[in-house]
Amino acid sequence: MNTKLNLLVEALHGLTYLHTRKSEIVHGDIKGGNILISEYCHAQLSDFGLASVDDYVTTSLTGTARWMSPELFTGETARATTASDVWAFGCVMVEVLSGIHPYFEIDNIQRVILAITQEGKKPTRPTNAHDALWDLIQDCWGSPSDRPPAGVLLQRLRYVRGSQVVVLGHQ
Repeated sequence: MNTKLNLLVEALHGLTYLHTRKSEIVHGDIKGGNILISEYCHAQLSDFGLASVDDYVTTSLTGTARWMSPELFTGETARATTASDVWAFGCVMVEVLSGIHPYFEIDNIQRVILAITQEGKKPTRPTNAHDALWDLIQDCWGSPSDRPPAGVLLQRLRYVRGSQVVVLGHQ
């Protein structure tokens, strides 16, 4: 059993729950620092300060730049969506697998924003991410309309976790 993948599955289960409510809830600040790990090694999403119910959306730039999708930097009408949460979760998967934050090689937040918005840069592939997992992560970074819903990601991540050959490094 791979601890990292189990934690990712549990966190993604929480995100799926939020996104599938009658009035879907957008977290708005998905990142490793907002996933709590219990003493029994179970993951839960936290910090709902930026969360919004679909009926009450905000239009201001919020979130943490290293985990934010490109469309969130596009101006006053930018708002967090379930698709931007999925992008951020792709960054979280990289963070959990590698142990370092996305765009670690860029030391300035303004440069991170330029890399995301102007260069189309994505986080670096962790050396321990098998092709099937990397494909799943990259799907999180498609255009907003092409990103899979959290529930589909959850099914795929559970399948990948079950293959037992996904993460070759140590836990």
